[in-house]
Parts: sequence; C-alpha cells; structure tokens
Amino acid sequence: MKASTHTITSKKKLPVLLFHKIGPDGISLKKLESVLHKLNQRHFSPILPSDFAKKSPLPARPVLLFFANGYRTFFTLAYPLLKKYGLKAAVGLPVGLIGKYDAWQNAEAGPWQDLLTKEDLKLLGKDKNIYFISQGIDNAAPQRMDQANACWQISESKARLERMYDIKTQALFFPKESLQESTVLEEAQTHYSFIIQKGKRKNFLVPAQLFLHIFPVRCSTWIWWLLFKIKQH
Repeated sequence: MKASTHTITSKKKLPVLLFHKIGPDGISLKKLESVLHKLNQRHFSPILPSDFAKKSPLPARPVLLFFANGYRTFFTLAYPLLKKYGLKAAVGLPVGLIGKYDAWQNAEAGPWQDLLTKEDLKLLGKDKNIYFISQGIDNAAPQRMDQANACWQISESKARLERMYDIKTQALFFPKESLQESTVLEEAQTHYSFIIQKGKRKNFLVPAQLFLHIFPVRCSTWIWWLLFKIKQH
C-alpha cells in the first residue's frame, strides 16, 4: 500500500518534541530511548527544518525532534540512540558557549553540563540526519536582552556559525518576548527562514502557514499520552 503524505496547513500543526538535559533534571537515557523506540514503532517520521524547503510533501506522521541548548550529552548519549533507530534530529547551539558549559542557569538548578565542542560539531556535521539550530550567542533570558542586544545576537550567531564552524543554518530558536519587538523580528526574518519562538505558549506560527505545537519531554512525561497528542496533529 502506498504511504500517505502530509501537508501542514492552517488546520494542522507540526508536533515538536523538545528535549533539554539528559540527566536528573531533564530526561533519563532510558526514558529517551523508550520515546525514540515508540516513535519508530508507531511509524512517526522525524523531519528537519531543511525538509520544508523541499517541494515534496512531508511524510504521513511528521515530527520534529529538537534537542535544545547544545549539551554535549546530545553527542555522547542521544546521538548513538538516534543512529540506532535511524532517526533525524535538530540540535540547538548557543554559539558563544560552544566548548564551554551551560553558564546561563542558576547554580541551584542542578549541576552544570558541558556543551558540544568544535570537534563534536565537525563529526555531527557529516551526518545528513542532524540539523543545527542557532540559539543566539549565550542563550540569554529575554529580560537580559534589550533590542540592540537581541538584534546583535541574531546576526552575530549566524556569522559565527558560518565562519568559525562552517555551519550554515536557516533555523533560529529565540525568546518570544524578544521577537515581539518589530525590529528584532525583522532582523530574525532577514537572517533566518525558520524561527521557533521560545516562550510559555505552546502554539507558534512561523514561517507563514506552518504551525508548530511544542511538547517538552521530561522524565515525568507519560509516553502514551505524548503519542496520542502528537498523533492528533
């Protein structure tokens, strides 16, 4: 039987599974593998932002797997699982902190983690199933960015990715509060064609006619509920 296809319209939303840390204050490795196994088992098809530029329709059950913040555990723990199940995924990069650690969090929020290194990015960049998404320079909270700083982070992050790491991306993950400023949004649209708005709301519209529904995935997330919700989209 010929596989059906899927087109994102104003009545459809693309489910985005958002992963943060792998560990005690994020998702356990066992839980992550269980999620990936179930996605495979239920015939969901992970896609990448680059797939939207293609003329061919999306698969029947598309989903975007997004590992935010550029933790090195993506390379050491998540990436082997993605290869095991033959899945695609996008990974966020706070460009100014590559090779360092997640200095944006409070010390009370848990142990800091190392971020991806230049060598990690070089290896990941050879895999067509991995796509990089810019997260600005230092993953700063909206309250720490005025309009000028936000605009600078947007353009500078793309320039650094291209010049320092040979990474070309059209995708940006940026605070919704910053993008509400017309000048900041215009700067983002000038440099990126696919923008995920980071904020409290779960429904975002960008680019035109593409709706995203973001589901944060944690240790407490019930997998069957998650599968049911993303199947509805």
